[in-house]
Amino acid sequence: MQYFLVLEVEMAWAIAITLQILVATAVGTVVSSIFFGLGWPFLGLLEKNLPEPTRRTRTKLGGRIALLVATMFFIADIVIALMPYAYRVFVYLIGVLGLQVMQISIGLAVVVLGLLAHWFKVKNQSIFGIVEFLFAGAAAIVTAKYAMNTTSQLPAAVETLVGSVYVVSRGVSNYAEGAKKRKEP
Repeated sequence: MQYFLVLEVEMAWAIAITLQILVATAVGTVVSSIFFGLGWPFLGLLEKNLPEPTRRTRTKLGGRIALLVATMFFIADIVIALMPYAYRVFVYLIGVLGLQVMQISIGLAVVVLGLLAHWFKVKNQSIFGIVEFLFAGAAAIVTAKYAMNTTSQLPAAVETLVGSVYVVSRGVSNYAEGAKKRKEP
């Protein structure tokens, strides 16, 4: 009986991963089609006098967008898989350090991570924009999968989603600014 239960779990996992890959591919195709069909002139904000995209350019961008979306799902799946362990570590550290020390440590960790993120942005703004985009998308996926149900606090989930939208826009801006800086002499 346990074998069939494990097999069902593995099948559900395989189906979920397959669906995520299909969604990533579909999103990459649709977004690149919309982008080239409707949004190509908006690229003029990044560079003047852009040539009309070739089929190869469209395919390349579609593949990149699909890879980006697949990576967002991958990061979200890792976060969801690690959540129970993170909670256990958190509770253990509260028991060892105490609640106040743990709260102060979290605050300090946020500041240190923010400073490291700023340093990374200064060094590699375009890559930072992509990372920002990935993590915002992953946060939205984790929120939608894990925190939005009939028993959870919906306002907190909505706040996270709104924050993710903002971070996506910042990621795109950082990517565009970094690309512009690379092209300047």
